[in-house]
Amino acid sequence: MIGAKRFYRSCIPRGLWPTEIHDAIIDEAFKCLDSISRQKLKDASGYVDGVLNGGAWMEEYAYQHGMRAPDETVDHARHAANEFIEKHVKRAKNSAPRLQVRRQ
Repeated sequence: MIGAKRFYRSCIPRGLWPTEIHDAIIDEAFKCLDSISRQKLKDASGYVDGVLNGGAWMEEYAYQHGMRAPDETVDHARHAANEFIEKHVKRAKNSAPRLQVRRQ
C-alpha cells in the first residue's frame, strides 16, 4: 500500500491532494477492477474536482469529498455528502443497462 507519509508530503497547504495522489488511491483501492474501469473512476474524480464543475476544492463543495467548510457543522456536511452519494448512485442505477434473465 502507498504510505501515508507520501500522501502527507504531497498535500498542498490546505490539505488537498493533487490528481496524481487521487489516481494512486484509486489504483490501490480498486485493484480488483481492470484498468479501463479504474480510468473511469479517475475521470469521474477529475470531473468532481474540475473548475467547470465548481471543484470540490471550493469550500461550498467540500462535502463531495467527505470534508466540510470551516463554518459548516459536521452533521450538515455528513447529510450533504450522503445526499450527493445517493443521488449519483441512483443515477448510475437508472442509466445502467437492464439485464434480462431468461427462465428455462
